[in-house]
This record gives sequence, structure tokens and C-alpha cells, in this order.
Amino acid sequence: MKKETPLILALLLACLGVYGGYLLGYMPVGEDSSLQFAPYYYLRWEGWLPSLIDPFSQGGTPVYDVFAPILSLLRLPFYWVKDWRLYYGPFTFLHYLAAFLGMACSLRLLRLRPLAVFAGAAVFALGGHIAGRPINPAILMASIWIPLLLGGAAGCGRRHFHLATLALTLLYTAVHPQSMIYGSAGYVIALLILNPRTQWKRCLPQGALAGVIAFCIASPLLIPSAQRTMNSVRQVASVEANLADSLEFSEIPNILLGGSGGSLYPEYLDKTCYVGCAALAIIVWLFFQRAAWRDRRVVLGVVFFFAGLLVALGKNVGWDVVFSTIPGLRLLTGPLRALILSSIGLSLLAACGMEYLCEAANRTTPKFRYAPLFVSLLALSLACFAAVSVKLGMSAANALHCFTTWLSAPQALPPFFFFWMDAGIFLAVVGFGLLPFIRHPRRLPFFLLVCILIQLWHFMPRVNPPIQKASYFDAPAGIQYLQKQRDAQPNAPFRVVGYDPLRIHDSDMNETHKFENLMPNLAGIYGLEDIQAFNPLIESKYVELVQKTAGRSPVNDPMRKLEIAQPSLDLFDQMGVRYLLGHPYNRRLTPFPLTLKGGDAPSIAVDAWPTSGTHAAITDWLFVSLTDGTLVAPGTPIASLEVEAQEGHFSFPVRFGVETHHIEALNIPELGNKISPEQIHSRWNTPVLNAECHWTVETANYRGQIHFPQPLHVQSAAWKLNSQKNILYVASQAYRLERPPQESDPWRLAFGDENQTAPVFEYRLAKPRAELNSLDGATTNTLPGEITWVSKRANTLQLRCQSETAALLFLRERWTPGWKASVNGKPTPMLNVHDGFRAVELPAGTSEVTLAFRPTLFFALLGLSAAVFIGWAASLVPRWRKSRRPTGRFIFFSKFFVLSTTH
Repeated sequence: MKKETPLILALLLACLGVYGGYLLGYMPVGEDSSLQFAPYYYLRWEGWLPSLIDPFSQGGTPVYDVFAPILSLLRLPFYWVKDWRLYYGPFTFLHYLAAFLGMACSLRLLRLRPLAVFAGAAVFALGGHIAGRPINPAILMASIWIPLLLGGAAGCGRRHFHLATLALTLLYTAVHPQSMIYGSAGYVIALLILNPRTQWKRCLPQGALAGVIAFCIASPLLIPSAQRTMNSVRQVASVEANLADSLEFSEIPNILLGGSGGSLYPEYLDKTCYVGCAALAIIVWLFFQRAAWRDRRVVLGVVFFFAGLLVALGKNVGWDVVFSTIPGLRLLTGPLRALILSSIGLSLLAACGMEYLCEAANRTTPKFRYAPLFVSLLALSLACFAAVSVKLGMSAANALHCFTTWLSAPQALPPFFFFWMDAGIFLAVVGFGLLPFIRHPRRLPFFLLVCILIQLWHFMPRVNPPIQKASYFDAPAGIQYLQKQRDAQPNAPFRVVGYDPLRIHDSDMNETHKFENLMPNLAGIYGLEDIQAFNPLIESKYVELVQKTAGRSPVNDPMRKLEIAQPSLDLFDQMGVRYLLGHPYNRRLTPFPLTLKGGDAPSIAVDAWPTSGTHAAITDWLFVSLTDGTLVAPGTPIASLEVEAQEGHFSFPVRFGVETHHIEALNIPELGNKISPEQIHSRWNTPVLNAECHWTVETANYRGQIHFPQPLHVQSAAWKLNSQKNILYVASQAYRLERPPQESDPWRLAFGDENQTAPVFEYRLAKPRAELNSLDGATTNTLPGEITWVSKRANTLQLRCQSETAALLFLRERWTPGWKASVNGKPTPMLNVHDGFRAVELPAGTSEVTLAFRPTLFFALLGLSAAVFIGWAASLVPRWRKSRRPTGRFIFFSKFFVLSTTH
């Protein structure tokens, strides 16, 4: 134990030094899903049960999916914290600490010395593939446990079996399909490589038993999740869509050095296993050692790297054939997830290289031992700088600008330039850094380790999401209004909807996560019940309901997101919606951007505009626009919207700084004409960098609104430039219908100004969440009576109903198998009515109604899980007692996490 203390402290300090901000009240602000799965963080324990229903999105849905690991080890301690924002930072930090310790534990069990262990753990936990994972917490929760499997595969001893069982259990309870598949495959590969053939007859059955135990323990989540997947929109996913982000062969260099481009290309975050030149230099040096060729650990590292790379290439190496023929694989997405194996392989190779380097340094004394390596590194460095110079047109000023940008804002460099600048600079640093250690080679491994840490830390801004204080997500005024309405009327639950027709992408707003009406923030950040969702397992029948009524917004990822296309009273009536954030009479026109260039297309007609002239009158034109070209004075007309209406022809000016804006203030820092990035205007879903301190990520999205002097029955419209020098970019367009007379208007402005982006409107005709109907199943409230909500929790609903006659209690709650009902303490059938809603028959008089979510399969599997877990835990008792002998003073479980060296 004492021998391991310095290593454990070093790992803890490294984790604190890089990820310590998460312990200080900061939270990651990713652009994909770091906060979009937050509805699950609101869930609490109900007595002895965890919440099995997410009531905040999709009108209530089970949490059996890949983003609600309710049995995850690191999730359990936080179930009782009321405000998830208080623990999300420490929750994230614990995952990184587990990544450090898990990788270190396995490397120690592979008989590597502490310095090599530290190097390998740092390369894994600080490397590009893991560093950016907060934007997709499901992957982070699962992938950090895969390195532990290496230790479990290192031998056939009792402790190896238990470690493998523990690692597989932690992996499976994280419920991330790709990580489970690649982790299990990696475990089998490690068993076959790390153990001689004479031990396979013992190791393989032992590994299979570990997998069975882990699967049984995690089965309450795994099996229902598989069933739900078959009933979700994931079922319609095509093989082509799942392999769309396959790795290209040309991207392999970026996998190792250039990285993904980080904030510039957030969708390619998976495409990196960045370890830095210093680590690669050690790995390359490792393969010049003849003894390494026979080292099983080195072989395993190579196999892991190429296995992950092969899967990540996806359709480029024929995986489309495999995905289409093997049942179940068609439902998986993202072959790049397999790069977790490559990341582990590179970390293992870096650790092995450091191990051999330490051995060589301890026995090396000749003065010129490193001279060839020194010359080679300098030559490679010069070649890298030459490549940059050629690309920059041999301009010294541009080269200096490129260097300063690399130094101060590495995330601003495109992958190509980061690749060559990073390689050239660190190869030179390592090369010259060797000189002082020629006479003192034993200190060389420490120097290279420092280089690895510095390089990984410098690269991190390219993939690590920005962090903000928890107060950053304080509710805006409109949300506070809704929260007060919810808290003031606990016996009148209601749902809300966020609607913005100009929204073109999840991240198309500055401070997008504070923007109150952007789904799914209503459910996630603010805990309001929204009918929309962000989830890869959205129920197919629920999607059909939305499509038949409000329609599905075309800007969303159809596999993960559900956002209405337009406010629909039919949908709102069925779901009990009471409030809408946004304007109920705004309508999207086209999601496709338009580009007007002087000379080429000075005038462009608005697409998809009906010409019949019979539609309702329009009062406002809404759009998102930017301009480029000659900078003019604010207020100068640069373009116009030409409108043909029944009332006549109208021309409305688009003024610079009023209805539009210039993009230059938000451009990426330019490095010269030769390497100016593609004009960001043509990539509306691409964030750009605000060239100020801290380089925080923002997105250009300038909203314009033209108010018509009178309601117009528009027949056609076109954008027209005023100057040939300008360029106008119109990213998204919408219009506002004329509101009907107040007496017939179903909407009432409840909070804010209707010209704001997110005013709060109340639906005057909102239907209650529960009502008494006649027994024939009519949905209208035709029977007199009274309904009181006694208690409303995720798993349990309690109501008190009074009716003069027998009635049907109809609830605007989605029906899901597993809901049970009781009336006055007696079990009563739960009815599935009106294509997916719940109902219960009531007798005349007063009835106490309880609805509880008690899925039979879940509880049967939970019993199996508990029995298997108890049996496995009981098998640890003899080992526990044995570990308390004077020769081993710490208990068995601590050996896994304090890196036991007993062999």
C-alpha cells in the first residue's frame, strides 16, 4: 500500500490539475448532449425504488434507455441531491478520476512500473477521445470502465475473475450499446493475447462466467432497453445513416495528431485518439526494441489500435454488409465509437514504451546513445515546419501568426495546421530536450512524461467543452413565471412547449443553453414537463401522434430529437398543454439558407411560398440574416424584401445593424489569405470563435423582423440586394399570422412582450390532465364531478375522484406497459384508450385512485440481479478474510482501486 501511495497521489493531482474546475461549481456546456439528457438527473428515489419514469419529456416515458443509467455506480450517490446543477460538476469529475485509476489499475496488474503506469493513465484520461466526452455523457459513463477489463484479462487468478466481473458490471449498467460491444470484444481479445494457450481452457470459461454474472446484474436495464429499442424510432434507422460518420482513410493522421478540429467541427469529436508527438515518439522508439516484439502487452496494444481503427472505417472497409446482415447491429450508430479501443491501445503502447525507456535509461551510459534519435527528431521537425511554410506561401508574418494562434488558441487552427504545427514544435522540443539527458539518461523518462502532459493539456481546448458556473443556467424570467405557476398549483399539473420557427440548429443561438424556449431545455435544465424530447429511443407511436397533429420539425435529427413543426391545438388538447414559449402564430417558411451575391443573383425568390393568395393575412416577416462585403454605416439599407400581395406591391428595407449584421466581428482569427477558413456564413450550423479572452464558443445568428404596415395576403416574396458589393445570407425565414379577434383567440399573452423571441402564451382552452368521461370512452368531459391530485411522482400518481355515477377516469398520460391501477385499494384494470392514453373505470361516489408503474419484467429481472449480486459478493468473503493477513492489510475491493501489486 505504501508503495502505491505516491502513484495514487500523482494520479489524483493530475486529475485535479486538469479537471478540477468541475469540483468548483463549474459544469460542461457542450453543443451535443451534455445537458440535453438532464431530465434524468431530476429523477429521485421513491422509497426503495429509483424513478423508472421520466415525467418531463414526451408526456412521460420509461427510463430504460442508453442515457438513463439508473444503476450506474457513480450516479447512485447523487440521487438524493435536489438540484442536479449542484452535483453535475463533481459527477463529471468522478468519471475522469475513475478513468485515471481504472487504467492505472490495469497497467499495474500488467506488471508495469509506476512511471509507465502514470504515463499510460494520463494518455488515456487526458487524450483526445476521452477529454471531450462531457458533451456526450452516455459514452463517458461507459467507456471509462473498459480499461479495467485489461487487468481482469491479465491472468486466470481469482482476483482477475472478480476484477473482470466488476468491470463488466460497471460497463453494462452504464447501458451504452457500442461501449458494451467494443468493451466485451476487447476483453476477449485481451484474454487470448495476454494468456498462453495452455491457460485458455481456464481463462475463457472464467471470462464467459464473468460476462454472464455482469449481464444478469445489469439485466433490469439491458433487457427492457432492448425491448424499447424495437419500439422506438431507432427501428427505422438505415444502415447507411448509422455508418454516415465512418472514418475516412485521409483522416487517420488527424486521429493521431491533428485531432478533430474541436470546436470548429463538433460533430467530428469522435474522430481523434490524440496522444501527442511526445507519446508517439516513445511508441515509435518502442518498436525499435527487439524485445518488445515478443511482449504480449505490446502486441495487445497494437491489436487494440488496429481493431478500433478497422471498425471506425465503417463503410469504407465494407462494414455496411456486416451491419445489414447481423440482427441488432443495424440499430447501432457511430462506428467511430470503436476508437475507444484505439485509445486504450495507444495508452497501453505509451506505457510499454515508457517501461522499456526506463529500463534502457537505467542501463545506458554511452554518450552518443541518443544521437541518431536526436537528429531524426530535428529532421522531422524541420519537415513539419516546411509543410506549414509552403501552405502559408513562405510568409514569415503568417507563420508567426500561425504560431501565436497555436500557442494561445489551439482550437482556432484547422486540423491541417494544428497537425503540422503541433508536430513540428514538440518534435523540436523533445529533440533539444534530449541533450541535457545524454549524460544523465535516467532522468530522460521524467522529461518525456512532462512533455506528454504539457502536450495533452495544450490540445484539450480543441475537444473539451467550455465550462460555466452553475448560476449560468439560472432560469430566465419567462421560465421563473412558469415554475411559479407550477409550484402554486400542485393539484393542476400542466405541460409546456417550446417553439421557435427560426431555429435552424441546436447551437444556433448565443448562450443557447440559457435560451428558454429551445427544446429540450424546458425539461432538462428547468424541470418543466415538455411534450418534446431529446432521446435516441423516442417511442414510434408517440412520433406518429406528433406527426399527425403538429408535425415534426424538419431541422431535427430524426433519430434523437422530437420538436413540433407548428403549434397545433389538436396535439395540445390531447397532451394537456397549457403554456407555449414562443409565438403561437409564427410559422416556419423554409429551413434552407439563401445566399445573395452581387452580380450572380441580385434577387432570389422565397422558396416554397404558395402563390394562391388564399391563405391568412400576415403581419410580420421573421428571418435570420448576416451580410458580407463593404462595411457600411449602421442603418444603411443593404437589401430589401419585395412582397407581392393582394393589397399591392411592397418593398421593405433590410438595414445593416437593424435587420441584419456583419459577420466579421465574429470571424475566426485569420492567418493569411492562403489559409483563411471557409466562409462561416455558408455553414450555419457551425459555431465560430469569439476572438476575445478565453475564446468562448459562440454562434452567429442575427434575427430580423419586418413589421408590415397592414396585414397582407402575401402571394410571393423575394430578396433583392441594393449594392453589387454586398452579400446577404438568409439562414431561416418565418412569418407571423394575424391574430384573430380577442374573443375568439385561444391564446393569451401571459408573460413578456409578444415581439420577444420567447414570450409566454397561455392556452385558454387547455384541457385538464384528468377528467371524468362516460363509460363509452368519450374524450369530452361530459360527466359532472371533482378530481383532486393528491400526489404526483414519477412512479406513482394518486387522485381523489367524486362522481355521482359510474365513470371513466381519463388521463392525458401516455400508456406504457407496466402501469397498474387500484381504486379504493382494490386492483383495477388499466385501460389503453384513444390510441395510447390511460383510463380507469370508477364506481359512483368517492374513489381513491392510485396509478403505479410496476413493470413485471423489470422486477423479475431485479430479483435475478439481486440474487446474482449477492452470490457474487458472497464469493468475495474468503478473499476478503485472506486479504486481512499482515502481509496484505487492505481489503480486497481497495486492491482494485489502489493498484495492488501482488502477483
